[in-house]
Amino acid sequence: MKLHCFHGFLGNKSQFDFLKSHFNVISYNMYDLCGGSKEAGYSNISISNEDVVIGYSFGARFALELLDRFSPKLFFALGGHAGLNPEQIEDRAKVEELFLGKLKNLDRDDFIKYWNSLDLFKHDEPITGESYNKEVLINMFEEFGLSKQKNYKEIIKANKDKIVWVNGLKDKKYSDYCEQEIAPLGVECVYLKAGHRLLQKETEILDIVKNKVKNI
Repeated sequence: MKLHCFHGFLGNKSQFDFLKSHFNVISYNMYDLCGGSKEAGYSNISISNEDVVIGYSFGARFALELLDRFSPKLFFALGGHAGLNPEQIEDRAKVEELFLGKLKNLDRDDFIKYWNSLDLFKHDEPITGESYNKEVLINMFEEFGLSKQKNYKEIIKANKDKIVWVNGLKDKKYSDYCEQEIAPLGVECVYLKAGHRLLQKETEILDIVKNKVKNI
């Protein structure tokens, strides 16, 4: 069994190193996967039905396509989103255009400062963005943005018994979303005393993954 891990926007693959003491971890560099088209991003990934997938935030959204393509044994979404309804897409596209404008016009340090200041991250430790790559980050919005993502709710519902959706209680936006949109699909939702940046809670995440894996 392999544990395939996908980090978030401005993250890096070393954020999953804490899992290596217990699992055979394959941690992907999202900057390598997301520099081109969606299909190119998925083309070199292969997952067996004995493997486990874990994605955080942007990485959780990216990994939902793998749930559909490969049917892994378990799927962990940390602060993830299943996709928008049609009436939500236009408003989200405007938000992404705002983010793109900041990304294109600010230098590295100012953009990271701006990103850390977003209300979504007010309960988290700031990140340094050491893996910053402006060109790829722009493509993450233009090619892989939430407004461009298909809605995976039916796929999630069909795979509900193998999914664990983890949220931070202090992250009201995503914990409310999970309660209202994901739990009704029959998915197990777990709530930690945390904000959005759930990979800053290594001990808790490790325990969740270990306990679930040992029961399969």
